[in-house]
This record gives sequence, C-alpha cells and structure tokens, in this order.
Amino acid sequence: MSQNGYPKKSPIGVYDKEILCAGCEKGFQLWDDYGQKIFLQEFDQFSPRIYHGKVVGYERGEIDYSRLKLFFLSVLWRASVSNHNFYASVNLGSSERSIQDQLERNDPGNADEFSIVLAHSDDPLSKKTMINPRLTSFDGINYYVFDFTVFVAYIKDGNIPISTELRNFQLAPGQDLALLSKDFQDSYEMEILDDIVKKTRDLMQR
Repeated sequence: MSQNGYPKKSPIGVYDKEILCAGCEKGFQLWDDYGQKIFLQEFDQFSPRIYHGKVVGYERGEIDYSRLKLFFLSVLWRASVSNHNFYASVNLGSSERSIQDQLERNDPGNADEFSIVLAHSDDPLSKKTMINPRLTSFDGINYYVFDFTVFVAYIKDGNIPISTELRNFQLAPGQDLALLSKDFQDSYEMEILDDIVKKTRDLMQR
C-alpha cells in the first residue's frame, strides 16, 4: 500500500526488474535467504521478553551479524537505486555508492554505520499489510522504515551513533538479536491503512 494512494494487490511482493541483470541479482541471494530463514522459517527460535506479564519484545542468539546486516543494506540499496514508485521515498544520495562498495566487499560495517533496529507485531492485520518504505525521524536522526509485514526494520541514515535507549536494541556483532514489540493498532501503518480505507470508500461512492 502506498502512503498517498490506494490499495494494490501484490501477492508475491514488489519487484523492479530493471535494477540488475539476473546474474548480478543472484549475488544477493545468500543474504536474502538468510533474512528469510531468521524471520520466517525460524521465528520459533525467538524467545519473548516479558515485562509485568506483557510481551514487550523478542530475542534470540546465534545469528550471523555480517549476513543479516548485509541483507538489510542490500534491501536499502536496491530500494534507493530502484525507479519503482513503491520505493520513491528512499534516496541515499552520496551514501548510495558507499553502500554499494560495502556490498561488493561483503563488508557489513560496524553497528553504528546504518544502524538497524527491528520491531515485530503480533497483530493478524499486520500480516496482510505492507506499506511502502518511508523516511522518519527519532531524536533528530533520520531512519528509513521498511515493512516486512509482521516485521519492521528501522535503518538509520548515516553513521551518527544512536544516543538513546534504542542503542540497546540495534543489530550488533556478538549480541543477541532483539525485536521490539510493536502495537499495530496504534501505529503509523494503521493510520495509513485507515486513510486508504476511507479513500477507497469515497471512490466507490462516486
């Protein structure tokens, strides 16, 4: 779903065939497969974090920081170079070439370089909703937000270290992978979904 548009069915996802040749695209397959393994095939390996009887997040150990970080960097880079309207809000500017160089060298960088914070929603509605990537800001730092249905990745734009408590949840080598619990009903995505439903109803009544 587009932030400013109407719903569009895309059962197999959003792709831009013009980004890379088929042979080049295979270079990302190792990272894509690893991301799918961690978040889809092995989600049962995450343990819930409980606070006062409520699930506030999830965590798991034994992850490959390099492969997982490169997965998210490759998603960010592909969104930036894409001409598909779905990714129009992602523009890395001069950082685009820098990330490309990292991908070519299989270099994930340190945890403060394009830091990644992850969230998860248990809401069934989130499993059916994917909104286009967007740029947002927390404490004066810009983040690109990518919805992977029930998972959301917040990728920091640049190398300024996170100075808030979010730093405790960023993807980092040698640390457990942490997911913040996201309330979908009180989220930006839900606001967009409500707006799209309203627009669709208005369109049908014309």
